[in-house]
Amino acid sequence: PNISFLIGRLTNLYGEEQNLRKPQGIISHLVRCLLHHLPIHIAVPLDTIRDYLYVGDAARAIVRCLAMLDAGTHGGAQGLVKIFAAERTTTIAELIGTVARISRRQPRLVCGVRPRTAEQARRIRFRSTTLRAMNPAPLTSLPVGIDRVFRHQMLLHQRGLLP
Repeated sequence: PNISFLIGRLTNLYGEEQNLRKPQGIISHLVRCLLHHLPIHIAVPLDTIRDYLYVGDAARAIVRCLAMLDAGTHGGAQGLVKIFAAERTTTIAELIGTVARISRRQPRLVCGVRPRTAEQARRIRFRSTTLRAMNPAPLTSLPVGIDRVFRHQMLLHQRGLLP
């Protein structure tokens, strides 16, 4: 009876410390390919919509929810199921444009929709209805977050540490 829990669904996280040895995380991958002068392969339509959440915003929201559970100020519920999302939709094309503006370089793209990607939803929107006050806020804007990723990877690149 004294156990509390938090089950969270995080949308597409991005940030400076993503594992750059894996070609996952489209924002990190876009920036890395740009710095290495490599084309990035986009296997979904450019109008594909996703929700991108800066990792620091997600972490702060999770800590607030856990503190609320620990303090017992969550309306008597012993557990919580929550979506952690920016609640802003962004297309792949918008991501590419933002990276180009921040870096002042045009990414090289190879676009081609693969049969398996046709199975993915084109538009995914998230909106948490549980404890709206615990949503990630203030949110890091996408341009600010992408700029942080770009500057971090640029520093690694200059030091010869960018995979």
